[in-house]
Parts: sequence; C-alpha cells; structure tokens
Amino acid sequence: MVLIALAFALATAVASGMAQAGEKPVFDLYGFVRFDLMYFDSQMQNDLVPMWVKNEYDGSVKKDDPAFIMHPRLTRIGMRFKGWKINERWKADVGVEVDFQNFANPSESRQSVRMRLGYIRLHRDYWQIMGGQHWDLISPLFPNVNLNGVNWNAGNLGDRRPQFRVTFAPQLADGGTVYFAGALALQGAVNMADIDKNGIPDGQDATFPQLQGRFGVKQPVGESVEFRMGVWGHLGKEELYESDTTTVKIDYDSWSAGADFWMTVGKKVKILGELWTGENLPDLRGGIAQGIDDVNRIEIGASGGWGEFDFIASDKTTLIAGYSIDNPRDEDLKHDNMRSKNQMAYGAVRWKPWAGKFMVNFEFMRWWTDFTGFDETSTSNHVDVNMMYFF
Repeated sequence: MVLIALAFALATAVASGMAQAGEKPVFDLYGFVRFDLMYFDSQMQNDLVPMWVKNEYDGSVKKDDPAFIMHPRLTRIGMRFKGWKINERWKADVGVEVDFQNFANPSESRQSVRMRLGYIRLHRDYWQIMGGQHWDLISPLFPNVNLNGVNWNAGNLGDRRPQFRVTFAPQLADGGTVYFAGALALQGAVNMADIDKNGIPDGQDATFPQLQGRFGVKQPVGESVEFRMGVWGHLGKEELYESDTTTVKIDYDSWSAGADFWMTVGKKVKILGELWTGENLPDLRGGIAQGIDDVNRIEIGASGGWGEFDFIASDKTTLIAGYSIDNPRDEDLKHDNMRSKNQMAYGAVRWKPWAGKFMVNFEFMRWWTDFTGFDETSTSNHVDVNMMYFF
C-alpha cells in the first residue's frame, strides 16, 4: 500500500499547488474488485497465470490432473491526476495503478501489492512525452478473456516495463487520427534473463535500450464503422559470455514485427486481433518463453497472433469468441521436450444482470501445447467464472 500512499501524497501536493494558482484539480480514482473461480482439468505451467499446458507424456506430471482455485488477486486500484498546466503550452498528468497478483508472498490470504503502472506524461498540441512504467508500445491490444495471463506465450505479445516514449498524433480533416510513436524501453524487464549466470540480467549487460516503434491510424467510416490499425516492431539486445571458461561476450538480438487491427460495426460488433513474427521474444511474452538456446547459443524464432469476435447481444449480454497461437520456428528447437506450438480457442459470456457496474463473466478456454520429441499433444480445458464491480 506504500505506492498508493505515495501517489495520494503526490496528487494532494500537486492539487494544492494548482489551487493556489487558481486551477481546478482533476483527480480520478478508478478500478474494480474482482473474484475468480478457476478450474483446469490438466496441469498448466502456472494455474494462477496460465500460459501453456505441462507435458503430460514425459512422466513429469500426471495426465488429466485437475485443479480448482479461487482468488481476488486481480482486484485493481488506480489513481490519475490529469490535466494540470505546467505553463501556457504544456500540460501534465500522472498515474499509479496496482493489483495483488504478486508471487513474492506465498500465502493466498496475505497477498502483497504489485505495481502495474507508474508514469508521468507531458502534453502539448499533438505531442505527448511519457516516462515511467507503462504497457509496451508494440502489440497494443488485448484479448477479452484470461485476464490472469492475457494469452501471453499463446499468441499475445507485450507487457509492462520502464520506458521513455514520444508520440505525435495529428488529427485528420475527416475526423481520423494518425499516430507516430517511439520508445526507449528496458530489455529484460519482464523475464530478467541471466543465461550466463554472471549476476547481471543479459538485457542490462548489453547496455543497449530496447527500441520500440508504432505507426497507426484511427478512422471513422460513416456513422456506423470505426477502425484502428497499426504496424509496429521492436529491437533489443542481450549480452552473454561465450562460455563458462572465457571472458568473451556475444550479443544476441531480440526483434519483432507485427500488426494490429480493431474495428467496430454499429453498436453491436467488434473485431480485433494481431499478427507478429520475431526472434528471442520471452521478454515480450513470445516464443512460448523460449528465446536463446543456452547450449547452441542461437536465437529462437517464432510467429503467432490472435483474433477475436465480440457481439453485444443486449445491454446486459456480450458474447465473445476467439483463437490464439504461438508457434516457435521448428529448426531452432534442437532438443527434446521443447515447446513447439501453443494454441488456445476460447469463448465467453459477459453478463451485467442490472446493466450497471456489476458484471459476471463466464469464460471457457481450450489449450493445446505440443513438445518436440512427443507425438501426443498435451491439452487442458479451463473454466473461469468471475465477478467484477467497477468504480
């Protein structure tokens, strides 16, 4: 709760300064309380943050071994203090967001706070400058199921990390907007890989910031259609000692290229998804968490993506269906029992019984994970029923 207290103190101090300057402060508290009941009929790599099925045929786990979990870990609290003037040309906003999906404390009744976001942004005309922890610039969309793991390592890239970002977003005459954005980010912020075990994360050892970029457009078409699309990519480096017996270091690249698409048709239909390809992607949640072969010392390539169709059946009910895949490059998988393909098909019903801030979600996910050296596919059925109240 220290982060919340610090954010509140900062917001109070800024509000006090604005009040003295005659400006009206804009303070926003947001979030939701969420409670999940989750059932798996086979073991996942992590039942709280599921990303792939464990190999059911190598003797490490029992086949069709079910699990049932309940938790409130995804309860989220955020605070934004937005829109105060720095001078006549620049405005700023700050934000802090936390939840309780933290594995530092093993007790399910004593969960500790995890920072999700913590940033400051400066605004001027069409320009925006941001520094702090925020979502990756690449892969900006999210599937509308599996909030625990958001289909990471199963087709959806991107996570949160420290970064410095600049965005230029001029408006078009017909109501659209074009986005040019670039970021310097921290390589290794997510997986903290230290393959050569020298005590320094490989991304930091390379002394090269991760570069991210995206070009996008948002465009209304008539009164009933709006689409958003973008192309993006990243480049990062990791540095490892050549072997345990040498002081020579070798750089390994991490890169991706992808596209995102989002479209609404009327007030009933939404279609969204992403496609991507790249190499050495665990820090971006790709390649099924396989990036560098620590024996052959090669980057592991992968391609994937996901697509989703949402239909608003009524003011109370939304129906969701989608598919997601992460497919590492076969020739880079040089050992047995490596994850060679990970797929997930899903369906969900979102129900607002009183058409208000309370919502119940029914989610079903079918997972398939393949492993090199095994003909059989490990599968798991996942049911998640959760309740949410937004504030």
